Amino acid sequence: MAKRASSNTNWCFRFLAFGSLLVTLSVVYMATYMVFSPLSCHWSTSKSATSRRIALIADPQMEGDTKVYHQGQYGLLNNYFNDYYFTLIFQNVHYFLQPDTIYMLGDLFSSQHVSNEEFDVRVERYNRNFSGLFKWINRLLQLRSGDLKEEEYLQKNVRSETSLRNLPFPYLVNLTGNHDIGYGIEASFFRVQRFIGAFGVQNRKDIILEKGNKKVIAVTLNSMVLDGAEDKAEFRATWDMVEEVRKMKQSMKDDLEVVLFIHVPLHKPKGACVDRPYIRWSEGEEKLPIEQNMLSPRVSQILLDQLKPKYIFNGHDHFGCKYQHKEGAMEITVKSVQGDFAGNVGLFEIESKNGQLEYKYKDCEYYPTKVVVGFLGGVAAWIAFVILVIVLRIIKFVLCCEFISRKAKND
Repeated sequence: MAKRASSNTNWCFRFLAFGSLLVTLSVVYMATYMVFSPLSCHWSTSKSATSRRIALIADPQMEGDTKVYHQGQYGLLNNYFNDYYFTLIFQNVHYFLQPDTIYMLGDLFSSQHVSNEEFDVRVERYNRNFSGLFKWINRLLQLRSGDLKEEEYLQKNVRSETSLRNLPFPYLVNLTGNHDIGYGIEASFFRVQRFIGAFGVQNRKDIILEKGNKKVIAVTLNSMVLDGAEDKAEFRATWDMVEEVRKMKQSMKDDLEVVLFIHVPLHKPKGACVDRPYIRWSEGEEKLPIEQNMLSPRVSQILLDQLKPKYIFNGHDHFGCKYQHKEGAMEITVKSVQGDFAGNVGLFEIESKNGQLEYKYKDCEYYPTKVVVGFLGGVAAWIAFVILVIVLRIIKFVLCCEFISRKAKND
């Protein structure tokens, strides 16, 4: 009997050890998935002076107090889970892919109508979710974290200017979207300045890559005001940037290549993407966009004709889309990073090879929310099972000792 009990105990502990090892390896895989995704989640070019690697994240739409108000504790739990989900994806990008820069393509938050207090809370959460978590590792490896204070520690005066400069490419560029400041009719001076105060200027140009006489520049525009806006100053600033780049392009011709980053996609024919061309205009003398799936045909054509971009990146349409314009520009709408869209991150690479510039793009997906929730539920169930087995073994041991003690007394 004793031999059989000992054999059962050994089998039980071997099963628990093997199961725990599998669960631990699964947790490591889920937490560091980009290490184990060699095809979709790795760069095809090595880090060098002749290449640039850019990660693109679209439409996180972080929720907050409104969700908690309507859904109570479930809403709070949902916000915690989404924060964990975004943080995990960003940490994989930051520590394993180590891009030269990361573009957040707008709709950082879920609503433009939040109060100042709630806006500040979400900014703090956003900076926590989308920055390198371990400051000592960032400093040891000389990684730029995306956090403003950490950025200032490694590089002074990089983020505030709009002019071209021969400084390292900024690490984290945050574009605004309709859920951040509203469409044109809602894009007021107050909302625009509140966003700029937290995330930096929206109209800028930066050198991505420079090789001989050739330059590749990144141009970011506040696309929420391009078709007209309540904030006239931001409207003028955006079109002034378009004019600046147009003059540069006219002067440098083929020596300058433009990569354009905006939130709202350019106009395309119906069926080219999931979203159809649609704009609802306000009534009255000055017509402003109330909502729009794409920029107007007129504005889209101006951007194509004057900027002559090589690539255009945007978000807004959560499903993602690729479209080649007749002017030659390749437009890529990056699929959303939200859990319903498998936490997608776009990987864009530029490399100077034999005097020619080569461009590459691919999507890197994680797992949908349902899969991650199911996995976490399985881990929790296994931990509960292990604890239950250990508790039962302890109880059995205590009862056995008590039985032996009583038997000894009776004898």
